[in-house]
Amino acid sequence: MKPHPIASRPRTHACAAFGAVLALVVACGSSDDRKEADCGGKKVDVFSDRTNCGACGTTCRLDQVCDLGNCRCLNTTCDMKCVDLQTDVTHCGACNKACDVGSRCDKGTCTP
Repeated sequence: MKPHPIASRPRTHACAAFGAVLALVVACGSSDDRKEADCGGKKVDVFSDRTNCGACGTTCRLDQVCDLGNCRCLNTTCDMKCVDLQTDVTHCGACNKACDVGSRCDKGTCTP
């Protein structure tokens, strides 16, 4: 059986063939190469730095963390937005579970 063309290439060529995708950098690069970048003369970990998440200058919102180079919600995602199911009146206890007008969401339960 003939080997796959990518599998038969050296690791550096296989990584280059797939481009600069962070997931592949983890598999192909060294630990220092894959997560440290020089951002304005400062070495930063682009896998966890909220102000340089995935690349220099990419800043996560206040309700997000930088997780493996991607901004992710601290809490839950509903309708493609970060929400806190414990306090959000439009997503109280669950996505799209809205409290009545004038109510508030306290610990995931609508209260008058």
